[in-house]
Amino acid sequence: MTGQTCSGAGGTCGCAAGDKVCAASNSCIPNGTCCTTADCSVTGQSCSGSGGSCVCASGSHVCPLGNNCIPNGACCSSADCSVTGQTCSGIGGSCNCAANKHACNASNSCITNGTCCTTADCTVGGQSCNGAGGSCLCAAGQKLCVAQNQCIANAWCCSNTDCPAQSQTNGTSCTSATGACNVTGCNNGFANPDGSYANGCECADAGFGKTCGTSTLLNTLGIGGTITRNGNLPAVGAENWFTVTFAYTTATSYHPHIVLTSPSGTTMKMDIGKTCTAAACGLTGGTGVTDWEVFGGGAATGLTYAPTPSVGTMIIRVYQTAGARVCANYALTITN
Repeated sequence: MTGQTCSGAGGTCGCAAGDKVCAASNSCIPNGTCCTTADCSVTGQSCSGSGGSCVCASGSHVCPLGNNCIPNGACCSSADCSVTGQTCSGIGGSCNCAANKHACNASNSCITNGTCCTTADCTVGGQSCNGAGGSCLCAAGQKLCVAQNQCIANAWCCSNTDCPAQSQTNGTSCTSATGACNVTGCNNGFANPDGSYANGCECADAGFGKTCGTSTLLNTLGIGGTITRNGNLPAVGAENWFTVTFAYTTATSYHPHIVLTSPSGTTMKMDIGKTCTAAACGLTGGTGVTDWEVFGGGAATGLTYAPTPSVGTMIIRVYQTAGARVCANYALTITN
């Protein structure tokens, strides 16, 4: 047999010290090596050749606990688990976190499901993870807006439900583009000329007639008398209408006079006329004016006196032509 030597005349053939006989190869091989796969004590191993080693198949390794070969990547015991908190599911199984937990590579540990490992776990725009096993949070000064799935400033609205009704409003809404609450409607008789949501429909209408046919009737104005009315036109297209009768005398003291004073920053005008029906108004006498009057009579030569004819009843239409809508009152002063 290859490798054997004779111990002497009449002796025996044997392998050298530290070797053993391998019948399969008819040779001496070192102790500790294998002759055939039958020499392999680990299930799944095979002998690489006479005098070689017992090895697991490619892609597997020895599991001493089970005395067998298991796939690479599979665990033999929990000692093979590199993530803190994981345990091996069994020989040849996998390393797993306990129920309701998952592995966090950033901390190399098991963390509770529903908590974050890194900011990459945060699905809401603008949120960040406050630490492995922590929570996804919006930055300081921000809040979660579920409707938009993002963080928004604390002062912003997220949806219409964040915009409760304000004083005298009958509609509010959230503008997501700007995060601002807006007034979309006012109760009858109120307006929101400053456009602010915070104070709602802050301007109460003065309550004067809005059309020619529903004009506010003023008292008959005697000679030397004065009537003053303060109104407002906060709504776009709003008008105020009045009807006044001037008491008449043929004396020079007869002097119908109407003056309109506008609030600062606005331009208001008035039309003065004689007739009005439910269907239409026939306004003649003054259009687009702020001051209208009729002087006492007299002749051109100044030598004779002819009384001014009576103007009787006049209709006044007040409206705004320029400037921002405001709640400030205009003043209508009527004298005779």
